[in-house]
Amino acid sequence: MNKLSKWIGYYFESSPHKTPEFKEFVRDFRSDVKRILKDKVTDIKFSVGHFEVSGFLTNNEGQIVYFKAGDLRDSNWSKRILYRTAESYEDYTGGGNRYTSVDNLEAIAL
Repeated sequence: MNKLSKWIGYYFESSPHKTPEFKEFVRDFRSDVKRILKDKVTDIKFSVGHFEVSGFLTNNEGQIVYFKAGDLRDSNWSKRILYRTAESYEDYTGGGNRYTSVDNLEAIAL
């Protein structure tokens, strides 16, 4: 069972600060991504924004991938996790946008 399952449909209260619930979500997101992708990637870096989590990883073929769980205050966040190829860990524009869901996180390893 994914830790992220409990956050599907959860209402994140808007706040100018990172709420305790958001901080817990970030821990769960990191944990699930690392666990699910442990054999498919060599490096994962996370970045935490305002109600969003993003990062970069390198898959086993050497391809760098950018990923992002966008604004969690949007009820559809769990169905629209963005991922795309990147040239480096600083490339935020990269290849074409693709989307996956919490139930298919392994897709972000391409």
